[in-house]
Amino acid sequence: MGERTTPYLAAHQFTLKLLPELLRWEMRYALQQMDQWTRVLEPHWVRGITRDLTDARTLLDDTNTARLNKPHQAAVRTLNNLTSAIHTGYALFTGATPADEDVIDLRVLGLRHAASGKRRQYPGTVDLRLIPQLWLRHALRHWVTTARPSTEDFKRTLRAARIASTALASQTDAGHDPAALTFTDASAVVDAFSTALRKDGTPYSSSHRRTLNGMFFQPIDYGRRTGSLDELAGPFTRVPAEHAIRIEEQDEDMLGKAIPEPVIRQLDTLGTGPTYGCRDIADDARHLLYRTLYTVLRDTGRRPLGSRLPPARLPADPPRPDHADLEQPQTQTPPTPPADHPGHHPGNPCLAGPP
Repeated sequence: MGERTTPYLAAHQFTLKLLPELLRWEMRYALQQMDQWTRVLEPHWVRGITRDLTDARTLLDDTNTARLNKPHQAAVRTLNNLTSAIHTGYALFTGATPADEDVIDLRVLGLRHAASGKRRQYPGTVDLRLIPQLWLRHALRHWVTTARPSTEDFKRTLRAARIASTALASQTDAGHDPAALTFTDASAVVDAFSTALRKDGTPYSSSHRRTLNGMFFQPIDYGRRTGSLDELAGPFTRVPAEHAIRIEEQDEDMLGKAIPEPVIRQLDTLGTGPTYGCRDIADDARHLLYRTLYTVLRDTGRRPLGSRLPPARLPADPPRPDHADLEQPQTQTPPTPPADHPGHHPGNPCLAGPP
């Protein structure tokens, strides 16, 4: 059997024998790293990839996807995982570290889920170049590569950092010089968290805004403790007495009566679809009619069919008869037996027998 001859392979096997020597070593290393990421390593997809990459030179070539004869989604995903692993290994071989990169692969860093504690299995890259302040990028990179927070905590911290970056951009020097930051800049960041909005434009809850406030200062405090943010000005810090976001008290009675947002969106479409009757009314007028009916019913508390029921009343007590013979007899005390009666016990009345 020649060196380039394909051996017999079962369904759960694959071979690297057909690959060039450099690509063979790259595949071995990438498969070792990929085995730590994925839940299941599928041999049949690896077997197909190795068959299609016999003419390739290295996994560092990002155009290897075009070499696949059957670009199935699972095959492309497997090849991307192998390519990501070899790119990371090459960066480590040349002396680069994840802390020097602006595009971070959360799976390569080994971040874990907060609930299960298991290592992240799906790929996910974060582009820190969306944050213009270089010192803030460095603080995030140092925190995520050293402290290794959970995936959920890093996502919230990244969201908080982007809100703070936007707030600092409107300050003096746009927040680029860490040594020139002041207490006023820190207050502007906290004010931005106090009015933070979701991506759809709705405000965050007060508890979530408070969480974002704490998440932003967490990598900053970590960098100061580890000495990686020595150039950051001292006045740029959070003072709990002045930078606290108050939790809004919720009216539990009104909270139970509130209509959920999906239901409100459905109610806003009343009269826009096909309806029975009202054929001679324009669409916009019919929609306004239904909205008006709903508003009246909502604000007045009236029912769409019928009126309110009368309040329930308890029946009155029946009149008591005046006849003396219908009255309940009163309980009479039994007479005391005479002294010469055998059941008489003057010392212990409880032992007295029947008369």
